[in-house]
Amino acid sequence: MADLDRIADLLEELIDEIRGLRREFNEFTGYNTMKMSEAVEALTGRTGYNMQDIHEKLCEAVAGIGSLETTIDLK
Repeated sequence: MADLDRIADLLEELIDEIRGLRREFNEFTGYNTMKMSEAVEALTGRTGYNMQDIHEKLCEAVAGIGSLETTIDLK
């Protein structure tokens, strides 16, 4: 009987964990008003930039570094 009680306890823990994950997912996606990918794209940090903005800024930085390297090589 102790084994069955332990299994029941573990199943309850799993159910609680799944419910918690579902709740967090729903909060993250605005209770399913947007797709997960849209929620990730909408994330902003302290800077106010989202992931797309950061990607664009990184591309600009890479292009700027490339121009600087070209200028240095020409000297």
